[in-house]
Amino acid sequence: MALPEALRAALAGPAELSPQDIADLRADLGVRPLAEALAGTTDHNSRAYKSARDQLSRYARGGRKAAPARTDRLRGIAQRLRTQRLRAAGASATIVGNVTVNGSDNDTRWRTVSLDGGSRLTGADLTPTLNLANRGDWEGAADAFQSAAARRWGFPPDAVEFADTERVTLT
Repeated sequence: MALPEALRAALAGPAELSPQDIADLRADLGVRPLAEALAGTTDHNSRAYKSARDQLSRYARGGRKAAPARTDRLRGIAQRLRTQRLRAAGASATIVGNVTVNGSDNDTRWRTVSLDGGSRLTGADLTPTLNLANRGDWEGAADAFQSAAARRWGFPPDAVEFADTERVTLT
């Protein structure tokens, strides 16, 4: 898998949302923010909010499958909420795949690369990546992500390339 697809999966989630995926969204992002965004209101006593909250519960239990339009809307909401959280707090990133450093084909290896501790990506590091991802430009987002990772490691922005990426995790 290329980095743009791995980055898209990390930010937007899977194309099809299973009951487990929706339960994970509820646990990760919280029921209230999801239901508020789905209902379009923050009034917890409104019919729209209660309906959205109950639908999320049914989807998570597997009692009802979300329609494709609702799935797309949930994915968009989840991406927006994750983006807000990453902008505020930054992220530790884990990339599993082939990494080429400094353009040397001799240094291409399959490895797990972690950006955490001293090399943690800040919200400012991720802002270009998140802006491009929100516009749907996943290639541009991947380039911005590679540049941010290279800068954090102390390399020139074009010195690090992720190829054959299996997974990207942002926490």
